[in-house]
Amino acid sequence: MHRSSILVTGAAGFIGSALVGALLARGYDVTAVDEDSCGLERLASIGSGRLRIQRTDITNSVDVADLMARTNPAAIIHLTALHVIPVCETQPRRTVEVNVTGLINVLRAADTSSTKRVIFASSADVYAASDKPLAESDPVRPSTVYGVSKLLGERLVSEWGGSRPERRTTSIRIFNVYGPGDRNPHVIPDILRHIERGVVPIRVGNTEASRDFIYVDDVVNILWRVLELDEPPAILNSCTGSATTVRQLLDLIQGLVGYPLSWISDTAKIRPNDRSHLQADTSMLRSVLPEVDPRGLEAGLRHLLAADGVLLDRQRRA
Repeated sequence: MHRSSILVTGAAGFIGSALVGALLARGYDVTAVDEDSCGLERLASIGSGRLRIQRTDITNSVDVADLMARTNPAAIIHLTALHVIPVCETQPRRTVEVNVTGLINVLRAADTSSTKRVIFASSADVYAASDKPLAESDPVRPSTVYGVSKLLGERLVSEWGGSRPERRTTSIRIFNVYGPGDRNPHVIPDILRHIERGVVPIRVGNTEASRDFIYVDDVVNILWRVLELDEPPAILNSCTGSATTVRQLLDLIQGLVGYPLSWISDTAKIRPNDRSHLQADTSMLRSVLPEVDPRGLEAGLRHLLAADGVLLDRQRRA
């Protein structure tokens, strides 16, 4: 895909802010869309003349239509979502409003523009529970409100793409992403907050639950590379293909910080519909993007701990 105008929704978020910087570095003109004014202000500090900041609530169809008419992007990368699963479970109406109605607003507005490419940030949570690595062709059977909203989103995006022959769409099923700047209550940032604040023991959920952790920069790498494919796949896993238990994760972090950590399994942190295992099959990723080689968890954690200053704390303790 030639360099052109890209609209990124959820641009002020954890993945979005990293993606905007990568797209600008690739020479794209970027319209960064989000409802978070503080996050947009941080993005604005990039200071690029090719960056347009737009505070917009995608659940407002009139505002979204106006935005699309003014920007007329060649492609849309749709990241906006209510995605913290416990929050989605307690706020199903709001989850559907943001994750489904918001997406419908974006796609309808794109119908009136020259947009020919949509990349949708989906989730590994759409898959049926399985003990084996999950390929894009494997059964889908989400067990959470969030997963259901993402699966419906995939269907909506596919139908939008199928309505005109020149359109191309991809739903990226993102596994457990981590990295600097994640302010959500996910397991890795939660552990690091315990360490930084000196709160012991570290409270975690099921220590034997395993996940396929992927560093945020590697997710971003996959997103912009898919954007530049002439014939992108309809569905693609964003993953490493390796699964790590929470216990192994804690051991890795302990080894990197260089001093003993204490932790306990807190039943309050175990969701009733939580999966015991989540791991991706990377066959399609390796086939369509052979140049992509997501870093291993230890290397990613080393980057993250350095960025968060935890390794500096290790040096002070030494």
